[in-house]
Amino acid sequence: DKELLKPIKWYASLNTHKGRRDTGCFLVEGERSINQIMDASPESIVEILMLEGTECPYRRIPTRMLTNKQMKEVSESVTPPKLCAVVRIPENVNSAELPDDIGDSVLLLEDIQDPGNCGTLIRTAAAFGYSGIIMSDKCADPFSHKCLQSSAGTVLSLWIRRAFDYLSIVNALKMRGFSLLSADMDGEEIGSNHFCSGPFILAMGNEGNGISHELEVLSDKIVSLKIDRQKAESLNVAMCGSIMMYLSKN
Repeated sequence: DKELLKPIKWYASLNTHKGRRDTGCFLVEGERSINQIMDASPESIVEILMLEGTECPYRRIPTRMLTNKQMKEVSESVTPPKLCAVVRIPENVNSAELPDDIGDSVLLLEDIQDPGNCGTLIRTAAAFGYSGIIMSDKCADPFSHKCLQSSAGTVLSLWIRRAFDYLSIVNALKMRGFSLLSADMDGEEIGSNHFCSGPFILAMGNEGNGISHELEVLSDKIVSLKIDRQKAESLNVAMCGSIMMYLSKN
């Protein structure tokens, strides 16, 4: 029934923080990322948007055909995709409430503002079997287009808490026996042996300023990667976090 169809600008609004907050949904572009969402949380997919002439591989989900002009209005990509999915944002993402199944390895992102870095770290955490991610409220929005591009649909493969009082989540986990390892250039050089005992939180700090003093005080260990500082002063935070997550699981 055309009278019940949402206006195209409703879908386009999902590309804004306000639109996502007001609707409780975000937009995933491209079949590969949609398939990843489908594997992780199929019940979260509300609707599929298809370019005219495209065959839909998702039979049980409500679908809507869009013209090329309409898809360009909806999509943030330079070349609009043939498929988009409207996906429901999980409950409690913006709260400090811990999930029922916490897992034993958690990534903490403190004030990481580049959406590409955030998305890459989310994707790597999912790939290495991390159970959840804590984000400060000053981090890039994990459901923004650029972040979703980098996370490649893995954003629902683990639990996420993006909250102003993120340190209270850290404290709650520490009370449950989690240790906190924070990455800093001046920390002790890390190896896989640092991660052998019990559940842990691995914390990565802001691109320019590193971890906060408050987080440093809470940390059980401050760790760094051994690099040739004469040739490269530091590593990109997503690269550093990815290597550390690999070490933590090997």
